[in-house]
Amino acid sequence: MVNIKYIWLVSPNKTFKVRRHVHNCYELIYYFSATGHASYNAENKTNAKPDSQIDYLDDSFDLNLNNTFYFEDNTLLLIPPKVVHDEVQEKSPKIIDVGFEFEDDDLNLGPTLFRDKHLELLPFFKRIEEEMINKDGYYQQCIKSLVDQIIIFLTRQSNKEIKKTDPITFAVNYLDEYYSTDININDIAKQTGYTPEHFRFLFNQRVGMSPKEYVMKKRIDNACNLLKETKYKVSDIASFSGYDDVSQFSVVFKKWTGMSPLEYRKNKTI
Repeated sequence: MVNIKYIWLVSPNKTFKVRRHVHNCYELIYYFSATGHASYNAENKTNAKPDSQIDYLDDSFDLNLNNTFYFEDNTLLLIPPKVVHDEVQEKSPKIIDVGFEFEDDDLNLGPTLFRDKHLELLPFFKRIEEEMINKDGYYQQCIKSLVDQIIIFLTRQSNKEIKKTDPITFAVNYLDEYYSTDININDIAKQTGYTPEHFRFLFNQRVGMSPKEYVMKKRIDNACNLLKETKYKVSDIASFSGYDDVSQFSVVFKKWTGMSPLEYRKNKTI
């Protein structure tokens, strides 16, 4: 997926500023520990000098760096090729800096800041650090494989963000995750920017049922799975599925399935 152009392990004992510069390849930085910011201009791209890993621009180069990323510990920063940027470190950092190109010309990513709050990427970069230090057999191939996996992760995250820009997809994703909580359809409609009536119309048109029906279906599907696969009490399953009142849950469940929860468990459990 990628051709690696360079890798630097950086941990200076001081703060510093990297003046505006440009690369002809992608720059991927993971900040194990850092506080600072990077400013960039993604609209007006500039070629670096041929075969130059990093091309510092002199003071006469006039370009407004009109976007800024603020980074901290466990933050990833991705800068695409030919994008002019700078960097200010407000404390002594520890980072990995990877320059790479895509092997496939169809692949591309824009400027990206990813806060690794759940430390999903940290193990990959720790492993890269270990491979760089130990240099065991095939360490270069191992590093390439790790960077490939990181890029796949970022590409998937980028696709998720694109999907979120569609209001109805956002609503479906939200209901898929929070169906067992107290759902207020009008509040979700407000987040999508539609009136409640228009939101319900568009949702029904896209999904084939109303938002309320969709939530109920998710809850009943979850309850059916728990009745078949677990030994939880019906009252617990009702709670896990978003119902505080087990009687109400039983009424809704029978309406949807034609059986009471206990009858369903008896008939569906193998």
